[in-house]
Amino acid sequence: MHLEIRAEDLTPGGVLRTQHVRSLVEVLVNRGGLALIPSDTCYSLAARPLGPAVAEKINTILAREPIPISLAFDSTTLVDQWVQLTVDSARLLEHLTPGPLTVVCRIREDLKHPEIVDRVLAAKDRTIGVRIPDSHIERQLVTACHHPLTTVAVRTQDRENRVVTDFAEARRIVEQGIKRLERPVLLAIVEGRNEFSPANSTVVRVPGKVYGKRYDIIREGALPTAVLDEMLERPSKWEGGRR
Repeated sequence: MHLEIRAEDLTPGGVLRTQHVRSLVEVLVNRGGLALIPSDTCYSLAARPLGPAVAEKINTILAREPIPISLAFDSTTLVDQWVQLTVDSARLLEHLTPGPLTVVCRIREDLKHPEIVDRVLAAKDRTIGVRIPDSHIERQLVTACHHPLTTVAVRTQDRENRVVTDFAEARRIVEQGIKRLERPVLLAIVEGRNEFSPANSTVVRVPGKVYGKRYDIIREGALPTAVLDEMLERPSKWEGGRR
């Protein structure tokens, strides 16, 4: 069973209409389904990370190894409920997002469902990759669901393993992958209208694993280290909003 929202159904600005948001919340929250949605750089598979079956479903559908799954948030207020924000991680998220940055942070000790990290996100060191994406649709859904959502890129299942930006191709991969599940799952499909960013997000771990190191670069991307360093070393230049 599918819920399909095409590009022409979106607002002129390329975001979801109110009735679409309500329908997607029904799929993601009340029915425990999945949604194929446009993220910043490609199409991604969104779900509420509740229960170990979520990761298993996503990994089966996308023929993906059980590696950590990052989460999309809509604000640092929600982020603070899930992870231990340090001064550095808070500054990076507040000033460089929404944008092409993923910050890996340790989960809060008082997280209501710590098993989510161990059994769903596959993070052995009890961390979460935190994103506040540029994608308005992703943020819309997080806000409406009152909960972060998985943000797993749809990739081609060949040697190139490239991210998929073509709607028809992403849809085909996900629909074929769902056939591998033992039980059917409700799927919502959203076609984006806005262009995808050509550059991957920068992924950093805060604090760094080396003593005294403020952050580790896990993956270089759209945000160069010079920008990260300036943000942390000279935060006063960034006060009042993102430059």
